[in-house]
Amino acid sequence: MGTHVYDAIVVGGGPAGLSFATNAARKGLKVLVLERDPGIGVFVRSSGGTWTEEAQLMEIPRELMNIIRGARLVTPKGRIHDIYMRRGEGAVIDVRRYYQHLAEVASSHGAEIRVASPVRDIAIKGEGVQVSTLNEIIDGRILVDASGSWAWVRRRLRLLRSWSRYGVGVEYELYAPQPEQEDTVLIAVGSEFAPGGYAWIFPCGDRRVRIGVGILRPYSPEDPMRYLQRFLRHRIVKEFLGSRVSPLEFHAGVFPAQGLIAPLALDNVIFIGDAGGFGSPLLGEGIRFAYMSGAWGAEAAAQYIEGDPAALKMFEKSAEHRLGLNFAVALKLQEFVAKAPDHVLEKYSEAIAEMARRYPEVVISLLKTDVLGVAKRLSLPSAPSILKKLAELIKYATRFTR
Repeated sequence: MGTHVYDAIVVGGGPAGLSFATNAARKGLKVLVLERDPGIGVFVRSSGGTWTEEAQLMEIPRELMNIIRGARLVTPKGRIHDIYMRRGEGAVIDVRRYYQHLAEVASSHGAEIRVASPVRDIAIKGEGVQVSTLNEIIDGRILVDASGSWAWVRRRLRLLRSWSRYGVGVEYELYAPQPEQEDTVLIAVGSEFAPGGYAWIFPCGDRRVRIGVGILRPYSPEDPMRYLQRFLRHRIVKEFLGSRVSPLEFHAGVFPAQGLIAPLALDNVIFIGDAGGFGSPLLGEGIRFAYMSGAWGAEAAAQYIEGDPAALKMFEKSAEHRLGLNFAVALKLQEFVAKAPDHVLEKYSEAIAEMARRYPEVVISLLKTDVLGVAKRLSLPSAPSILKKLAELIKYATRFTR
């Protein structure tokens, strides 16, 4: 192999790949991003839900967020619970513009981004890698799999045949000139709305909303598109959105939902974003974890380039330390929710709604997949009885799914 042209070659220009490119370029690495789609953010595969506390770390401009101050939970029996978030902790991102913003930031720090550039083959050669595109062979030191649920590099290296747990989601972005509330999300659970998953409405500002259904495999074989069409016609949705809505875009995607996937690193390859299982098994939130994995991967890559041969393997250990236990408990809760009959979901939906009204910070931590932090707080002798019900749910879910 000749001189390495790039320190890192990134396969995929989504949030994980662009986070890696931005943070690695800031550290002086020469980075190339290869995106197979014709443009950054052309195909939206995420609803864009996140949290305002983490938005600054994710470099999300304020103008690309619609702040969420409330949530409406619909139980399997159709009961409605309105929950107010005092500090506006939630946000819905303009996904396409955010990805393009990240690409602009990465480029401003020297990263090179190519679109309509599918990778055809890869070769791991000694201390370097070779990546073949349609018309050239590119040399690099590190290969970064940021290809999303496609996980192209992982599959090419025969480290993955298929996902064992994954969510299948479909969504419309609608023009809704008369939504009931533009700062409130709606979540519906139960077999009527989304067996083995949930349905949602996320207002994204400018009189636009995203309405979708996600269903978890292998727990339900149902077609999410059929349930989305039913959800659109539901009385609760019509009351929430108003009668005059019009579809503007259709989004669909697959979300790996089985936690972190070993290996996360080889000698000179790392796996980030969906390709590494960086996403909440509980809610399917992916962008925040994708960004974090890219930033952590960039730190490890810089250390590797500086001469630390163990840096990429330490990336894997660090990710397991930071997320492994939380994801393991979240997987138990995920399985419990996916398998639970409606009468059990009804009981716990009512309890979660009551807790969210009285102790919103605890439920928000749970939704952020900080499950262990929540469990420690709930186990305190001074914890109110209503919070102890949440601890019981976590224990019950773990026992139920063994």
